Amino acid sequence: MCDTEIVPVTSANLEFSIAAACQIFKECDHFAIRQEFTDSVFYKTSNVVHDTMNIDRSSYFTIQENGEVLGVSGYYTYHQTERDAWLGWTGVLPKAQGRGVGELLVNSAQSI
Repeated sequence: MCDTEIVPVTSANLEFSIAAACQIFKECDHFAIRQEFTDSVFYKTSNVVHDTMNIDRSSYFTIQENGEVLGVSGYYTYHQTERDAWLGWTGVLPKAQGRGVGELLVNSAQSI
């Protein structure tokens, strides 16, 4: 994993990042992933994320190797506990499992 980099989810790579996350998580999670990733990019909380999930703010990123996504992670805060951050959607694509990518994701989330 020589050429790995942490890449924040932005408007330029939003759909690419959502597609990667949707490969990792079950279909029933795809709506929430789309909402949270989109809201993290545009720094506005939709009614779904705000009212249903009680999320105040979120930030997501991917870990990539040579431009290919290996995994996703991020964090979010709840309205009730705005000073505490919670680990968000964190997962590794099957092709990258067993290579230490998950550990890199969690360590990266701690430092962001």
